[in-house]
Amino acid sequence: MSRELVANHLYGPSYVSLEWALSFYGLIPERVEEVTSVTTGYVKTFQTPLGRFSYVPLPPRFYALGATVSKQGEVAFMVATAQKALCDKLATLKPFRIRSARDMAALLLEDLRLDEAWLRSCDRSLFALCAEAGFKNRRFELLLKTLQRLDRA
Repeated sequence: MSRELVANHLYGPSYVSLEWALSFYGLIPERVEEVTSVTTGYVKTFQTPLGRFSYVPLPPRFYALGATVSKQGEVAFMVATAQKALCDKLATLKPFRIRSARDMAALLLEDLRLDEAWLRSCDRSLFALCAEAGFKNRRFELLLKTLQRLDRA
C-alpha cells in the first residue's frame, strides 16, 4: 500500500511534501518515517497502523504551485516537485530568523543537509514564482541569492 496515496486521501485537499518529499527525491540523507503533507485546511496529525501522517497549512495562492502527480507502479499520488518541497519547507519553518544568504546557506546545507549538487543544478523558476506569490517572499529572495552565491563558489 502506498503511504503517499493514503496521505492524499486521509486529509484533503493535500499533497505529500516537506521532509517526506525531500527524502522521496533523495535530496536529504535522512530516512523519514512520518509522511508530511501540505494542505489548505488546518494543522492535523494522524497516527494509523500505517504510520504517522501530518499536515501543515499553506495559503491557497501558494499551495497550488509545484504540485504534481507521481506514479509508482499502478499507484498515482499528488506530491510536491523537489523544488516545491523545499519552498514548502521554507514557508512553514517557524520561527524563521534567517537574515542573510550566509544564514540561508547554513540552513540548506547544514541543518537540512540538502544535496549541494542538486541545489547548484536545479531549475530555479519555481523559487521565483514562490517569491512572486508574496508568501513570506523574503525567504525566497534569500534562497535565490544563496543559490547565486553557490554558483560563484
